Amino acid sequence: MSNRTVSVILPTFNRAALLPRAVDSVVAQTYRDWQLIVVDDGSTDETADIVARYQAEWRDRVVFLSQARAGASAARNAGIDRACGRWIAFLDSDDEFLPQKLQRQVALFDRRPDLGLVFSDMSLSKVDGSWHRSAFETYARTLRDLPTEDLGDDQRVCGPHFVDHLVRCYCIPTITGMIRNDVARDGVRFPLEQSYSEEWLFFLDVARQYRCGFIDEPLSVQHCQPGSVSLSSTSHNLIQQCRALRTIRRRFPDVSKQARRAVCDQLVQCCRQLGFDAYKQNRYRDARRHFTEAWKYRPNMRNTGYVARSLWRQLRRPAQKTRAGEVTQG
Repeated sequence: MSNRTVSVILPTFNRAALLPRAVDSVVAQTYRDWQLIVVDDGSTDETADIVARYQAEWRDRVVFLSQARAGASAARNAGIDRACGRWIAFLDSDDEFLPQKLQRQVALFDRRPDLGLVFSDMSLSKVDGSWHRSAFETYARTLRDLPTEDLGDDQRVCGPHFVDHLVRCYCIPTITGMIRNDVARDGVRFPLEQSYSEEWLFFLDVARQYRCGFIDEPLSVQHCQPGSVSLSSTSHNLIQQCRALRTIRRRFPDVSKQARRAVCDQLVQCCRQLGFDAYKQNRYRDARRHFTEAWKYRPNMRNTGYVARSLWRQLRRPAQKTRAGEVTQG
């Protein structure tokens, strides 16, 4: 590895059919000084055989790590620990880099060595076949309204209060981010307790300590896959998002009052939705718990009413015997 290598970390789990597209997108980069670290998170398919074919051609530039199933965060952290490059980029096994991705981001790092993180726009290929050229335009329009230093060539450096924006707006998908390796050596890692929104917390930790910049151009493609957790398990996503928001609220007390309020507003919305879902399934005890948490963050009449209604339904529901002969209440 040279002192200008980009280490690309690619976690994968049973994606043998899609993995070649991701790996080929690294091999096709116009920036040639790359290292690819594939972390197999307990796959039972032909993942190892596929990576072996690339290793036969690229030798030590393609590193293969294998671990027992531990989740994407653990896999990325294992890749970070092994990364030898000056910079670290992230790629998921069902997505792909566009050819100039690494080159464009390294160019901004070269112009501004003080940056700890450089991210970019990306395109999205949806399950229904629709195509969105720009995630910024679709999901993060406010990003372009932030105070930035415009360096030209779609290169922008975020202002010193970028964290204020990032705590209230998830706008850095994992595959768009590149960090300096010494940032990781300072101990920044993906949170193991998160299985959704983990990159939000990761990049927040970076942004709190270092200046950030971005390329206002799509440099990656995210392919939404049928059956993925992010699309198929709304309840799981809401629970994980609540956990992430609680973490943000606890660990970023020094952001602006407006940002803190925005975090609380998102928490209230998530807790309410979990409460509504539980209520519809006659899980009134769970509904009351979620509505009570929403009330804790916003103690108003509406949330009080939700707590009272779920409690009333819980108490009104008669005791029922389970198949095991146990008696349950609500």
